Amino acid sequence: MEHEGKTRRYLLRIPNNYNPDVAAPVLYGFGGWEDSPENFSGYNRMGNTGATKEAIIVYPEGFERAWEAAPYAKTHDGEDIRFIQRILDDVDKDYRVDRSRVYAMGMSNGGGFTSVLGCHAQETFAAVATVSGAFYNPVEQNCVDAPMHTLIMHGVNDRIMQYEGGTRHEAGYLPVREVLGGYLKRNRCDMTFQAEQNGPMAERLRFNNCLKNVELLKVKGDHTWWYEPDTSNEVWNFLSDKRK
Repeated sequence: MEHEGKTRRYLLRIPNNYNPDVAAPVLYGFGGWEDSPENFSGYNRMGNTGATKEAIIVYPEGFERAWEAAPYAKTHDGEDIRFIQRILDDVDKDYRVDRSRVYAMGMSNGGGFTSVLGCHAQETFAAVATVSGAFYNPVEQNCVDAPMHTLIMHGVNDRIMQYEGGTRHEAGYLPVREVLGGYLKRNRCDMTFQAEQNGPMAERLRFNNCLKNVELLKVKGDHTWWYEPDTSNEVWNFLSDKRK
């Protein structure tokens, strides 16, 4: 499609059990910098989750394979958000969409953009999940003060987007605790949490008394979409029961 003077595209996956008489949830998936929708949809293994039976999955392509809020992005602030909202209207013309169950997940640069949606597009999305997110400083700027169901998965040994923050592409990026802190504040959480082991490779923190659910999964791993823990199922299991 043409959007704001640029040619954009997206990959659409229709659920195996799609029934036009039943409104289907929509799951957006955003790959990392220089990644394609085809590649991301292949390695993320969402086909092994309940999403493949229930959800319309949309894999948009970033303009020049990048998403806004990163230093290498080729779009203006808000442009990609409007593109995503336009896709939803486009899909809704051909399929029956449950607008109370629209979700976003993303990896690396796509994870950073997912967080942008989580703090700027609460009117569209019910829940978001970030994986190895590239949380460049603009990700948390001028967020709308509204709650959002949020899952953050990040490797404590991430050498690309370090857990404690840093600089990359000559631009600063945020520590995970600062991004998490923004969601805790907007969700009015009391800052206490329940911690539990999530298999041998991860620890889950569930925060208490939030307006909407906030969870952090700290993974003993690097900058990747993990298969241990099973990222695709962690993401879908968190998102799938959330509603606006």
